[in-house]
Amino acid sequence: MNEAFKQETLSTIGKENGNKGISYQALEKMMSESKNLSENDRVDYKKLFKELLHALEKEGVVKKVSNPKNKGSKKTLYKVVNKPKPTNRPPIGIGTITSDINDTGYKGRGGEYAVMSELLFNGFDANLMTVDKGQDIIARKDSTWYFIQVKTTSLDSNKKACWKIPKHTVNRFYAEGTMKYVLVARCSAVGKPQNRIFCFSNDEINTFTTQGYISQGRDDITITIQYSQDNVPYLCSGNAQTDVSKWGNLDSIIGRRL
Repeated sequence: MNEAFKQETLSTIGKENGNKGISYQALEKMMSESKNLSENDRVDYKKLFKELLHALEKEGVVKKVSNPKNKGSKKTLYKVVNKPKPTNRPPIGIGTITSDINDTGYKGRGGEYAVMSELLFNGFDANLMTVDKGQDIIARKDSTWYFIQVKTTSLDSNKKACWKIPKHTVNRFYAEGTMKYVLVARCSAVGKPQNRIFCFSNDEINTFTTQGYISQGRDDITITIQYSQDNVPYLCSGNAQTDVSKWGNLDSIIGRRL
């Protein structure tokens, strides 16, 4: 089952966390109507869904809890595990940077080289594209190829960063399922220049857009990330917001986040 369906399942379970949780039967029925469920997955849905829940338990992101009001199969409920806050968040004092050159050409290329540097340090053969057709970097490791679009901006005085991506690019690569979008936020932390990097797949961009965390215009989508007072990065659009701390790195490419 794809990443979008997995994230929707976690979101559905999470909505019940404030109360009692949700039973397997109710969750299975609810998710069987998901738009993120592919036709192939529908063929053997019950088996695949059971395997997904088992995998989520094994990853430690969901857990079973008892429901004393019921007996038998309805006794077990599922809840999302509330994990401790990540320790790799920006240090106190994160803010806007004033020392950088105010030229988008330099800033954009600087972001691309910052991403390439991280890939090279992790053993990827990474190269910049000569012609930009929506892919800035192609990287390879262990016979797996990665196509990467890099967008770079600076954090503003409200600790907010915004990136625009053309819709036709998102739609094109969503159909192919190959693109990684790497967003670089140039900022200062404890008085020193830093790059905060966020990485999203096509499925994740599509899911967050569907959930209302990414805004859409006629020709572009706008991705906005704002840091809270305690330096938690939130993906936000209007009043909708969600913590994207675990996307604040290149782990989905270099293999530490599954």
